[in-house]
Amino acid sequence: MNFRAAYLRSLGFEHEKIAKSEVGALFSEDVIPVNQLRKLCLRVGIGSTWRGEVWKIILGVIPPQRAAWDSTSEIRKQSYDQLYEAASLVLTSEERTREDGMLAAYSVHQYFLRRVSKASSAKLYPSVRTVRSFLLSEEAAGARSVLRIMLRVFNTEWESFWCAVKFIQAQRIVAVLKHSGKRLQSWGVAYRVRLLSELLVQKEPQIVKTLHATGLREEDFAKLWLRNCLADALREDDVIALWDHLIAAPADFVSHFSLELLKHLEPQINELKHEGKSEILQLLANIPPLQSLEKFTLPAAAATASLLDKNTNLDPLLTFDVEWPLLRYGERGVIVKVMQLLLRTKGLGGMFSVDSYYGDRTENALTRLKKQMYEIEVEKQQKLSMQSDPNLRSAPNGEQPMRVGGEPTRVGGEPTLRDKSEAWKGVRRTRLQGSMDEMTPSSLEMDNSPMAKHELDADNITGVGGVQKSAWDGERAFGPKLWPTLLESISAGSRGDDVKALQALLIQRHGYSKVREDGYFGTQTVNAVKDFQAHVATRAIPVDGIVGPVTWIHLLDS
Repeated sequence: MNFRAAYLRSLGFEHEKIAKSEVGALFSEDVIPVNQLRKLCLRVGIGSTWRGEVWKIILGVIPPQRAAWDSTSEIRKQSYDQLYEAASLVLTSEERTREDGMLAAYSVHQYFLRRVSKASSAKLYPSVRTVRSFLLSEEAAGARSVLRIMLRVFNTEWESFWCAVKFIQAQRIVAVLKHSGKRLQSWGVAYRVRLLSELLVQKEPQIVKTLHATGLREEDFAKLWLRNCLADALREDDVIALWDHLIAAPADFVSHFSLELLKHLEPQINELKHEGKSEILQLLANIPPLQSLEKFTLPAAAATASLLDKNTNLDPLLTFDVEWPLLRYGERGVIVKVMQLLLRTKGLGGMFSVDSYYGDRTENALTRLKKQMYEIEVEKQQKLSMQSDPNLRSAPNGEQPMRVGGEPTRVGGEPTLRDKSEAWKGVRRTRLQGSMDEMTPSSLEMDNSPMAKHELDADNITGVGGVQKSAWDGERAFGPKLWPTLLESISAGSRGDDVKALQALLIQRHGYSKVREDGYFGTQTVNAVKDFQAHVATRAIPVDGIVGPVTWIHLLDS
């Protein structure tokens, strides 16, 4: 409990007044102490007076050095203007709403992040169809919800845009590896969904029983809530107040907040249980206004605030002092055995025997895996580029659209798809070059967050932006680029070679002798995993018995 805050409240001071006083003191410094600012946000939130500046600093849109705010803001503004101008060429006049334009600019920016630092044969710029397809995607729907909130908080589009970009990016991250700065892959939403499910089972089994009786599973509403941090389920004012805490919080915060929210809604869920699944989902998708957000944020903050006290030069909320192991041709040992067992889960077990030796046959299987993954990525990109333009209509009088160099064109009317594409190329050559040069860690990506330095690193985007063939050709090694592609989340009741891999690590690497390597995730394996999570891992992680990316990397730590 925050006794100082409680004492001040007893004297008549509310949280916002406390926040105003303390934030004002922090903002009097030439370099804003970001970690102290983070603790303050998590503890009491932020009042409307300082909200915009605080969000920009914590999200990394501007640096903590006050002297750099003007120059960084100008770079951000110019880059947004160029992205928006390029993206607006894709949209028809009916679609050129502010949100659609910002979403198209977001699509172009994300494409740059995936491609600009890769020695890849793929096009440096996204196609018109790629951007238009993005606007119809589920990802765009989530980004639209985040943009809507940001436009409520900020007065300018460029501030809203970059804060939305950084907020979405931060919610994808589970952790940053301390030594290399590389990010654990973007399983953030899945991680939070699993954590909420486990918290419900452990702490509120009656709610789980009620939900299951109506045919509703935890995942059904957890994904709805957590994919955009309750932006669509709560009133906008409640969302903004929640995000005052969330931007400063560890990855687990929103799951704990969701648990408190479900406890609050339990009486209403019980009243609706005879109405059926759809009525309960309607309630959970449109939560009534909350009278006091502190009732939910304080327990969530108490459950996660310990991570703020870790002593590290990087962001203590995200930093893990662990790394994926690097295996080289000719090595032997339990980690090689784990790699071989995981390769079997991908259907490659017939190419080698599980003998804990990294030899020619294992290397051949790895080569096959790399080839398969590259081909899958190429096929995905081709399908994306071949998706038809929803505005591509037949020519008048039944004529077929003309084709010039393989691109359809329209007869008469508004500019054709090819015209737009050519116009965009001109803008890219003359205007976007500046923004491309600025999209580097040294200028545009001037973050105080731990992932900023490596934001364009190809390793960081494995599982998000695809597979880079050139990075794997000829490698006789297995390391950080490949481990995340083999790992799946497993938990009690799972069976298979990935469970055997887990059990081999627990027995041979971490000394859990009671575990049997039988490929079944039973009671002994669950107990060993929970003990490992509670006592062996180098950073506080949820003791939930679920082996996801966080637990895997701690088990494999080199």
